[in-house]
Amino acid sequence: MPQHRGRIQAQGPGTEESVPWAQQKPPTVAEMLEMCKQLEGKLSKTELKDRKRPLENLRRFILAASERGGIDAPCSKSWLKAGSRDIRIDLEVIAGRAVVATAPETTTEENKNA
Repeated sequence: MPQHRGRIQAQGPGTEESVPWAQQKPPTVAEMLEMCKQLEGKLSKTELKDRKRPLENLRRFILAASERGGIDAPCSKSWLKAGSRDIRIDLEVIAGRAVVATAPETTTEENKNA
């Protein structure tokens, strides 16, 4: 089972899109920013417009978290569209870590167990 799992998702009336990860190494800041782009690609123009500010806030959070050494699970964070109670972007780190500056090298011992 992958050590590092989570997802970035868009929620709201009629919208439920996500970009999950499940991998042996924690996703890097660059990988997390790419996941943001992938999520944007799944949204309609209206859905994207409604979530423009929450996506900007998520990106700022990812960059700030990488400077602090990343995010440890469990972590669940949401950014709402101003004036809304349900149009939002979520980040969930379910297991392991995420938003590391660079992926750590796999040790010889980990290679044996892979």
